Amino acid sequence: MDSWVMSNKIVLIVYGTGHFSNISLHILQEPNRGYAYADTFDRTPIDPPPVVEVCLDLNRQPIDMSRLPQNLHALVLTATLWDENGRELRQYRQLQGPSGRPPAQPSPMLEGSYTQNLQRINMPDGREADLALFGDLSVRQEGTYPDAFFSFNFPTGLRFALSALQSTSEAHPMSAHSALYIGCAFSKPFDILPAASCAGGGCDDVVDGVASPSSGPSSAPGCEPETPVPTELSRHLQSQGMLLFNYPQLQQVLDSLRRLRNK
Repeated sequence: MDSWVMSNKIVLIVYGTGHFSNISLHILQEPNRGYAYADTFDRTPIDPPPVVEVCLDLNRQPIDMSRLPQNLHALVLTATLWDENGRELRQYRQLQGPSGRPPAQPSPMLEGSYTQNLQRINMPDGREADLALFGDLSVRQEGTYPDAFFSFNFPTGLRFALSALQSTSEAHPMSAHSALYIGCAFSKPFDILPAASCAGGGCDDVVDGVASPSSGPSSAPGCEPETPVPTELSRHLQSQGMLLFNYPQLQQVLDSLRRLRNK
């Protein structure tokens, strides 16, 4: 197994024998920012939506799915959230909520459609590519540095892991599956800004058992929600039939957040 940095992307190549030799993951589109949220009604996806290409090295050829063994039914990509120390961030919970008691069940730090199948897409340069688009990922908690006022930096990245669904039953091949790990790639860190509707403060946030003071209300102009503009790649993937978060719908959500913040 080997890895190196190429064009600001961490590419992890998995060397081996058989059908998964030299399969690599390339992050074509990195997320830049998102907004923390308190409830599902104000959840907005990170933007731009991450796009990951899976291909055969070194000439970036698409994978010949017909040559996969019969007991491998699909290739899937899963996204998880990691901090700068290499620790996966799974659960978020409040020590003290409005009722004075913590919630019964911790909430996940990363929400949305974090498992995607590959789709074969015609790229703008004319080549075919096997892509996974994560158009509905949200992060629940914002982060901050002590000397940052207008910008809240959450120094985390996404880890995209490629797996093959492998049958574990010979009698009934589709009845049970296990995941055969193939490889992964990490995104660059991105910013999660405070949620405009979480101006109450007064509670401690806990991520995987580590508590940190709540940032509470913030009047920083940098916290004002901004409507994302689709990138050229996002527009192209939409034209090819890949599903993205509806931008007019997102505009309505952000307008609601602004009204709540200005009350």
